Amino acid sequence: MKKRHLLQALTYVLLVLLLTACEFIPIGAVEPELYGESEHMDLYTIAAFSVVGADEMGTSVEPIETDAYGRTLFLATIWNPIFYPGYSNKSGSWVYAFGIQQKANSRFTYYYEDDCFCICLSPEDFTEEEQNRLKELNNWDQPLDEIKLTSRKIIEPKQNKLSVTSLGLQEGSSISNHLVELGKRNTQIKKDHVFAEYLDCDQTGQSIGVFWGYSKNDAGEITVEAYFLFAKKDCIKTGAVSVSPISDTLNYQQELKEFKKDNNWRS
Repeated sequence: MKKRHLLQALTYVLLVLLLTACEFIPIGAVEPELYGESEHMDLYTIAAFSVVGADEMGTSVEPIETDAYGRTLFLATIWNPIFYPGYSNKSGSWVYAFGIQQKANSRFTYYYEDDCFCICLSPEDFTEEEQNRLKELNNWDQPLDEIKLTSRKIIEPKQNKLSVTSLGLQEGSSISNHLVELGKRNTQIKKDHVFAEYLDCDQTGQSIGVFWGYSKNDAGEITVEAYFLFAKKDCIKTGAVSVSPISDTLNYQQELKEFKKDNNWRS
């Protein structure tokens, strides 16, 4: 009888440990918001299509301020995908993207593409000067400029049917996996670990993503090398890919804007 009670007790402890492990959240993390269940999905959508790493479980968004014309300044808290500086696998690592939404309705969210966000390693780094610059780029407290607006459907998965088929992939294929292969073939990255993230698709079916790699030395210091990948239609078959190095992974907005312009991006 004692053995049976002991076995039951051990089984209970094991079950508790397993359940706890399944719900583990890294130190400093916030409770993940499941994709599609956040009350601020209009803001989340802007971050997901703009900021590397934002389209992940665990990203949270919080509105901060609104202007006289309905714009919203918001904060997106993002787990560092070993793309930004300051990553630490001991205590966890977060980056913070401050963004501005121009307007939204029940289906679409609107913003100024590539001018709508600022990335920081700490919320304190978003100084008054940085805030004023971001607001100026987004016409804060000025009438809306409809010509400058880019729109995305709220809660629509980034990897939609258009972005998959336009690249020459079978429906259901992973764009990121193929971007990794394209990055390996079209860059000179020689790092221990390589990753890719699909960012967006334009009106003509051209896709843009980011390919990066990192290495860690004996002292635990991490070095990152990153590129933009511009995948033209049917690039899987034709190999039509443009690449451009990213000089600063914390401040890549202007380089991204110029890279899109060079490749005739149509928002």
